[in-house]
Amino acid sequence: MEVSGKRGRETDFLPSLSRGSDEADQLYCLPCKQDGSRVLAYGYCQNCAEHLCETCYRIHTKPSPCRNHILLDKTQMPRSQNPSTQTSPKDLTETCQHHHGKVIEYFCKDHKTLGCSPCITINHRNCKIDYIPDVSSNYITSPQYQSLLQALQSLHENVKEITKSIKENKKLIQENQDKVKTDIQKFRQEINTTLDEWEAQIYKDIESLFSREHQRTDSTLTQCHEMTGKIETQQKTFKTLEKDKKCNMIFIHGKKKEESVKGDKKIEQKLREETKANSYIFKPNLAIKNLLKTETTLGTLFNTDDEPKPKTLQDQAEDNKTKLSTHFQLRPRHHLKVPSSDISATLLDQINVKTVRDKYDSNISGLAVINTDRLAIADYYNTNIKIIDVKQKTIVSELKMPSYPWDVTVLQGDQLAVTLPGESLIQVLSCSDGLSKVRQLTVNEACYGLAFIEGSLIFGMKGGTVHMKIINLSGKVLKTLECGGAKEVVYTTACSRFRYIYGSTGSNVFCFNMSGEAVGRYAHESLKKPRGLAVLEDGSILVCDPSNSSIHLISGNMKSSRIILQETDGRMNPYCMAFDSEEMKLYIGSDRQCNYINVYGLK
Repeated sequence: MEVSGKRGRETDFLPSLSRGSDEADQLYCLPCKQDGSRVLAYGYCQNCAEHLCETCYRIHTKPSPCRNHILLDKTQMPRSQNPSTQTSPKDLTETCQHHHGKVIEYFCKDHKTLGCSPCITINHRNCKIDYIPDVSSNYITSPQYQSLLQALQSLHENVKEITKSIKENKKLIQENQDKVKTDIQKFRQEINTTLDEWEAQIYKDIESLFSREHQRTDSTLTQCHEMTGKIETQQKTFKTLEKDKKCNMIFIHGKKKEESVKGDKKIEQKLREETKANSYIFKPNLAIKNLLKTETTLGTLFNTDDEPKPKTLQDQAEDNKTKLSTHFQLRPRHHLKVPSSDISATLLDQINVKTVRDKYDSNISGLAVINTDRLAIADYYNTNIKIIDVKQKTIVSELKMPSYPWDVTVLQGDQLAVTLPGESLIQVLSCSDGLSKVRQLTVNEACYGLAFIEGSLIFGMKGGTVHMKIINLSGKVLKTLECGGAKEVVYTTACSRFRYIYGSTGSNVFCFNMSGEAVGRYAHESLKKPRGLAVLEDGSILVCDPSNSSIHLISGNMKSSRIILQETDGRMNPYCMAFDSEEMKLYIGSDRQCNYINVYGLK
């Protein structure tokens, strides 16, 4: 084959390979070299693993055996004809997903894709192709590879951070789930408490109603017995007179009876009417009955991140509680509608609370305002509860207790609750028609100070680590409260406006929220022995201090206090109190043997 002239011109196309290089570095066409010619290489056949000159390169794929061979041009062909100096293909083991058994050896720069020899031959014949062993060593130090490593590192750190955040969120999700369940349980408990109270009230009404029915029938029966006796006596008298043939006496008695029997006939008719037994049926509250038919859920779950933000289940429960409270909640009477900074106390009256039935002089341990006319009193020494008409200054009802009563508070529905520490129970009383016992709540503690708020009772105790408890009217413990190193909580009170609970103990006054969390404590050298408590409109607290016969006023933030009353009467030693906000009157009871309570006006 005569190609010498053409091969001389081929060196003009590869100046970088033919000029300024050693002979050993030149790449020659292998077929021509086998014929004895030294023609510089123009390209490379991947299948034959041979460098080719331009002539051999252009005609290489024309014969059928070479038609599908892969040719690399001068920019892509290997730079060495010595196989030992080429990049080792030992790590070219990644197989092609399109051609079974073929390994990936090439990279198409135009399409940014990897491929095997058939891939390149069939689909990328006219593309710019890189033979991977030729370019891989430089890729490791390339900016693209370094950028890839940095991107992977950044991605790795970001995913780790996301993983950590997800784990934290799982904890928050569980806490949120627990809180929602707690809110539902709290709402359910409020419903249960309300229903329990309504049930107790209707049972009380039933007892009162049927008690009157029994009294009516008993009275009718007694009248029947009395009339029967009179008639039988008169009949016996007539028989005796007839037997003795005393006609004159028969005539006289007969004429008298003829007139009286007309009145007896009227009594007979009235008794006949009274024999009728009234029948009653229970008619359920239609609103509640319809509610059970129409409503299907206790509440609804909302996503608090949505806008506008709806009310949470707890807020809904508070709203529902407010609506329910209009049916049964009695407003506490311990709020004053004047600024506490202007308050002063003036003695208005003294009320004697001792009765002829009392064996001892009174020791007043508890007071509670029922209404503007009536006051409930716990007389410790005489072991009784009294109701006093404060206008008439007379005792209108009293009831003997089985042991020493300590404190008394007003419930809803004309009911009172009394602590009996010696028996570890709370006695519930009715005061609608004189004092009478309703039921008992066993608390298994020596219970002292007592208060009522939002359908729950709060009482103080002696000893142990728990010093106050919140229970429902069924006796179930809802919360337990601790007052630091206190030995006992003598008195408690509650403020519905701020939803706070207060307890006096040792030389401290403690404040808790309705969740049982301590939110304040007051102690001062001037307040040595805090006892009875009352809360004013602005949240300030009135406190009895029997150590120096004084009444203290503690600021709402529990940072300061002042004495508003100092007793000069040696018999009166302020120990307990009750406040009537409507009349702005403060009632003070003494722990000494003192038979009267003092009434003060606050202004």
